[in-house]
Amino acid sequence: MFKALQLTLIAIGIFTIASCGNSDNDLLSEESLVLEHFTLQEAEELEKIHDFFITHVSNVKDPNSSEAIDDLTHFLIDLKEAGSTGVIEIPISYEEEKNLIGELSTSLIDKIWDKDTEIGYLNMHPLSDYVQFLLELGKEHPIAKDYAEKIQQAGTISSTVISSLLMSPEKYDTNVNAIRLLIAIHYITIDYNNNLSADVIY
Repeated sequence: MFKALQLTLIAIGIFTIASCGNSDNDLLSEESLVLEHFTLQEAEELEKIHDFFITHVSNVKDPNSSEAIDDLTHFLIDLKEAGSTGVIEIPISYEEEKNLIGELSTSLIDKIWDKDTEIGYLNMHPLSDYVQFLLELGKEHPIAKDYAEKIQQAGTISSTVISSLLMSPEKYDTNVNAIRLLIAIHYITIDYNNNLSADVIY
């Protein structure tokens, strides 16, 4: 009887530890910090951005699974290696990016980007709610604060901002869902603008 009780308590302890360990992988719409800066609908749209990006760099169904996170980490390492050649390829088509942006609410777009009205570029606004969210996130994850401050200094995603993530991906903890969101928004923004430029030229 005592032994059975002991095993039950051990099992409960293991489950509790595992649950705590996965806290960073909760849905973004359940994160208190996210909901301080975004409405529930906007938080769900942020999840959509996160999942959209992860599912393009991983074939795993659950974008929050350890396997998908591993795939993202390897993708970032591969990008760093490719960065030395000057050719960086994001495995997302322009049409898919346009569809994603088109499905987002105006309120969320305004909280992340200052969208250019003439051509449609997505400029990262240094005073946006999103940048403020990253600064808050930086209290626990300093790299997010560093990233946000670089945007504030440059006024947008500059070459310095791009380089900070491209060449130092190991500083970005992919086990944290909000950091994965940062990575997703970063590369979707860059790739969308690059594809838009090509579309305008040709």
